[in-house]
Amino acid sequence: MSQQRYLFVGLGNPGERYSGNRHNAGYMVLSEFMRIADIGIGRIKYGTGAETSSAIFLMPDTFMNNSGKAVKHYLPKVGNNPERLCVIQDDMDIETGRVILKFDGGDNGHNGIKSINNLTGTNQYYRLRIGVGRPPEGVDPADYLLSDFHPEERDIIRDSIKKAAEGIDIILKEGFVKAMNKINRTKNQSKKEERIND
Repeated sequence: MSQQRYLFVGLGNPGERYSGNRHNAGYMVLSEFMRIADIGIGRIKYGTGAETSSAIFLMPDTFMNNSGKAVKHYLPKVGNNPERLCVIQDDMDIETGRVILKFDGGDNGHNGIKSINNLTGTNQYYRLRIGVGRPPEGVDPADYLLSDFHPEERDIIRDSIKKAAEGIDIILKEGFVKAMNKINRTKNQSKKEERIND
């Protein structure tokens, strides 16, 4: 059965001071999914979340830069198969509010993804990417990611968190391929945008 389970990892930093940060979009999505699915969030090794018969849900408390430590611990529980892993992350290369499900690729400067790639030795897993946009000119990217969403962004982000949470449900029920087809297609997305984000 373990080979058939999924591992969903929402990236972020633990603690109240970080809870509303752009960098915590992964936590936000996984928390929302577990709320909707009525899965209780509790303490598990390396963080908070839950283990069910269909999936492991984890929000690591290792801080972003050491996320790989938690992922490496849980991979054996899904048959050491990274293709059963879905990491939910913020992404500055995607406009605020866009949600994209993608397989493999580099870390694009994301320290959580960099840690996972380094400690697991692979990038062959899925990423559910939540767009947070680029920082304004003159603002350091690190400071931008560790700041909260602006009030005018909150409705957009609320919708994207809901869409991403629904995406997790689709993955569980229909698998990654069908989920990619549903999540990545939007009415206002041009072919050019799809190529850019591939």
